[in-house]
Amino acid sequence: MSSAWIGVIGAVIGGGLTAGSNLVLETIRGRRRRRSAADERQMEGRQAARLVLEELADIESTVRHAVKDEVFWAVPRELPAATWNRYQPTLAVLFDAEPLSWRSISHAYREANDVNWTVSRRRQRALDGAMLADMTLSPEEGTQLRRLFRSTWQAIEVLEHVTGPWDGAGRAGYLSPEETEREVLGPDPAFPAS
Repeated sequence: MSSAWIGVIGAVIGGGLTAGSNLVLETIRGRRRRRSAADERQMEGRQAARLVLEELADIESTVRHAVKDEVFWAVPRELPAATWNRYQPTLAVLFDAEPLSWRSISHAYREANDVNWTVSRRRQRALDGAMLADMTLSPEEGTQLRRLFRSTWQAIEVLEHVTGPWDGAGRAGYLSPEETEREVLGPDPAFPAS
């Protein structure tokens, strides 16, 4: 065998080894980039969940005080939804494989929107002179707020599965939303105990 053939064979083998090692390195880099992108989406989702969790806690606190005081909150207060509106797409990706979890969170915000509408309508009627400026809860409105309290706690419970408990104990998970409602708000007057 001539030295020319030996050189050609060496070049082919060397080129093959170089191409093979480059292919392996690019495959590893691609996996790393995909893993990094997935980790980034997961981190963004957890951050969005924490922020929405705080907004839901604000809603829960406002509703709790309204039910205990039996009166709606003062003007210009509304139940917030800005964080939810901003991070809905991020949470939709986070809960893509868990449609019931997603529905639990979105349901809480639909209920909050309904309560905002109820409060706004009551305020408008008061301004129109159709009723006194009294914002005392009717029994139906008290029931509506209790439903919102329950759905807010269910959403908090879902989000805490993603974020983990905040203070080591968490807000949800130890009692059901119904048990929490009874403990925090007392028995529902619409359903007297037998």
